[in-house]
Amino acid sequence: MKNIINQTCLIFLKRTCMFLLSLSLLSALLTAVPTATFAQGDCNDDTDGDGILDCADPDDDNDGLMDEEEITFGTDPLISDSDGDSVNDLNDVFPLSPLETDDSDGLETRITSNTSSQYSPAISGHRIVWEDYRNGNYDIYMYDISTGLETRITSNTETQYSPAISGSRIVWQDHRNGHFDIYMYDISTGLETKITSSLTNNPFSPAISGNRIVWQDYRNGNYDIYMYDISTGVETRITSNTASQSNPAK
Repeated sequence: MKNIINQTCLIFLKRTCMFLLSLSLLSALLTAVPTATFAQGDCNDDTDGDGILDCADPDDDNDGLMDEEEITFGTDPLISDSDGDSVNDLNDVFPLSPLETDDSDGLETRITSNTSSQYSPAISGHRIVWEDYRNGNYDIYMYDISTGLETRITSNTETQYSPAISGSRIVWQDHRNGHFDIYMYDISTGLETKITSSLTNNPFSPAISGNRIVWQDYRNGNYDIYMYDISTGVETRITSNTASQSNPAK
């Protein structure tokens, strides 16, 4: 009986020692392995030099693609030209292939087949937008080249036209309030935002690049160019000459 007790105690002590040894080894391993760090979202860096730290900047490399989009696409959110072919990721149809930047097979593709009229196409990366009259008024539609899917962006019964697109953001002029305003739709969030608010400005011809929207605006009795910064929410008058300035570049 005494021998059985001794053997049982010995087994217990061995297992206890092995358990303690395992804990000690695990602790040593955890101490030895450095914590992984990622450049994306680093609050000590401002990769694109726009005055917004990466941890607060939705587009760290200022290539016009949001960081979450770049992660989805496989491109580098900290490098504006991921494949090093001298073409910005936003404008590169093949952003991960340094040997191809555009559709090199030379084939023309019909994008729309609806019997109504479609006008004013604009393109950014693999997305094409246009104004479309199929519902009895002009709406904004989008076609995704990478998926082959067509999406209706606006459904208001008033007129929406003159679309422009940059990355995941689409802008257009909209008459739903009885006068023209500039609206924006963010594909990544599904949110629509009214950009302008005056009753008499008559803003026309919006264009967008990254976080900045520009348009022509009649608030001063002649057309001037105005800009809205999405990241700061600040609107800025760009031109002040008494002659008219119109049609900012898309």
